[in-house]
Amino acid sequence: MSVAEDGAPIYNPPLRDMLASLMARGAQVIVCPHCMEVMGVGEGDLIEGARTASRQTLFAHLGPDTVVFSY
Repeated sequence: MSVAEDGAPIYNPPLRDMLASLMARGAQVIVCPHCMEVMGVGEGDLIEGARTASRQTLFAHLGPDTVVFSY
């Protein structure tokens, strides 16, 4: 849990929940297969509706309103 400057707790929902909420509003979750490999993540670890894509497909989706989560 994070804490604001005034000491009040800030609730940070799990990333899985935030992504599911975004997807429910029409967001696409596209995952880099090379990143998955490096992180030891398999297809079965992805949340429902997330998909992997080639580098070309990933870059084709990037635009000025794209949000990218990177870890």
